[in-house]
Formats: sequence, C-alpha cells, structure tokens
Amino acid sequence: MVFFIVDRLENDLVILESENKTFLQVPLTAFSSPVSEGSVVLVGADGKYYVDDAKTAARKAKLFQLQKNIFAD
Repeated sequence: MVFFIVDRLENDLVILESENKTFLQVPLTAFSSPVSEGSVVLVGADGKYYVDDAKTAARKAKLFQLQKNIFAD
C-alpha cells in the first residue's frame, strides 16, 4: 500500500512526500480528518486521504528513539 508523510501545510494545501521522495500537493478538503506535519497518510479506495494514527505513532516513537540514541551520554 502506498503511503505518504505530511511534509507541511500551506494555506489550503497539504504537501505530501512519497516513499520515493517526490512531492504531491493535495487540497486540505481531500482529507477525512485533521492532519498535521509528520502524519502518515494513506489513500482510500474512495480517493480520500486518511491519517493512519498507528503508523504515525510508530514513526514518531522510532524517530524519538533515534534522537535519544544520538544525544545519549
């Protein structure tokens, strides 16, 4: 399944980054729920974009652990 990471929000657009590092501009109205930077987003069969809360939480935990390892004494 294809997923995107929310890179940033610009006015009424959401800038998504794909797995192959390309960017996509999607209207904010295409999202079924609130979205924020760093969220993992999937595209449903209905063409709407959905935030995957479980994958977002796992991604943030992994990034936090990497940061913790870098700055450990």
